[in-house]
Amino acid sequence: MLRLPRCSELSRIVFRSGAVPTAFLSAGLIAAPPAAAQGASSLLTKPDPLKIVVSLEKQHMYVYRGTERVFTSRVSTGKRGYSTPAGVYSILEKRRWHRSNIYNNAPMPFMQRLTWSGIALHASGHVPRYPASHGCIRLPRGSASTLFKKTDVGGHVIVTRGETTPHRIKHDKLLQPQPLDLVTMDARKALKKRLAYEEGNLVSIALPAPADRARKYASLTRPQDKTVMTDATNAPEPMSAKEGALLMADLEHDMHRLESYIARSEEPVRILITKRLGRERIRDVQMLLRELGYDPGPIDGFMGRLTGAAIQEYQEDKGLKATGAFSEELRDKLFLDARGEPAPTGHLYVRQGFKQVFDAPVRLKNPDEPLGTHVYFSQSFAPTDEQTQWLALTTEEAPGVDANAALDRVSIPRILRDRLERMLTPGSSMIISDAGLGRETGRGTDFVVQP
Repeated sequence: MLRLPRCSELSRIVFRSGAVPTAFLSAGLIAAPPAAAQGASSLLTKPDPLKIVVSLEKQHMYVYRGTERVFTSRVSTGKRGYSTPAGVYSILEKRRWHRSNIYNNAPMPFMQRLTWSGIALHASGHVPRYPASHGCIRLPRGSASTLFKKTDVGGHVIVTRGETTPHRIKHDKLLQPQPLDLVTMDARKALKKRLAYEEGNLVSIALPAPADRARKYASLTRPQDKTVMTDATNAPEPMSAKEGALLMADLEHDMHRLESYIARSEEPVRILITKRLGRERIRDVQMLLRELGYDPGPIDGFMGRLTGAAIQEYQEDKGLKATGAFSEELRDKLFLDARGEPAPTGHLYVRQGFKQVFDAPVRLKNPDEPLGTHVYFSQSFAPTDEQTQWLALTTEEAPGVDANAALDRVSIPRILRDRLERMLTPGSSMIISDAGLGRETGRGTDFVVQP
């Protein structure tokens, strides 16, 4: 049984979460809060997230909000033998007072951790204009203190060999937010027409269990059950069993969408698109062999004895040379046999809140050609917005491949794009890179990409 909340309850839930269902507003089912309340709520668009760029060549840090440079500082990165790796990082942890557990308990005030292996931003009394650290990024104490106050855990830090700046970008491959639109146009009309008002509040409606739906919906045709009150005339209006069934199904579906929307994480979504590398390709073969009825052993991306035997058995069944070895030709044929489609050439990974969410295959045009490394940043947007601005920043150039050209080569299936757009939150980001998952990516991190 599903009890629809009264309007006051629904408004409180929705506005507390920052999710403003435009369908409810336009249908008149809930009233917008007063302007003062809106101004104090999370409906206001938050400031665009900061982006920190560190140039190894210049030994300088640049901090941007949007495309505006808001802070700069000299830095000192890792010296020879302890070089700071170029790459895409996030702030994993912040501690005002911290001591190194690697280098003799050395003080690291205003520490902002970038990897769990020991790379961090921190204040130091020795910040020459050349690399001098053991891998960390040193800042003068005043700069470190100022930066510490401005940043948030999860914020991006980009370490580049040269110098790069974020710029605005528009491209149809960039994701756009899908605001909560609980009710389709048809369902919206049905709600306005069918739902009763009782002193401005939604009535409670009991939904039967799925197995009993057909029988119980039929009862709506009985004279005492087949009417509801319209909001316009407060007079009875007939409702057929079919209309009742559709209404109940719409309401159940829409309430489920509302609950899912409210329960979703508000953390920025992190997306990595990269070439489908060796281990993923072997996993493809193992998975497809299993789909075709062979036993490849664990689907772990490693060429074990069982995987080799399953490949050999498949090759014998297809009249191929029975080598029992992995090859791209084998992978392509397995995809065509099992799924009737070409093999994917790229892979998309999703993390949120420093945890892996899911991953899925995608297609990359010309997968054997270099991509470089490009980072795309979603700017802030309100819960009702259907568009967000994006910025791009190239950290590792490839010949003839800028941020636009990299997007041109990516093809994301519509169903996957829809899922990503429903998840999209302000400050989300996407990386396209040859480099794949860096070895520092793991528990308690965003993607760490080190070209």
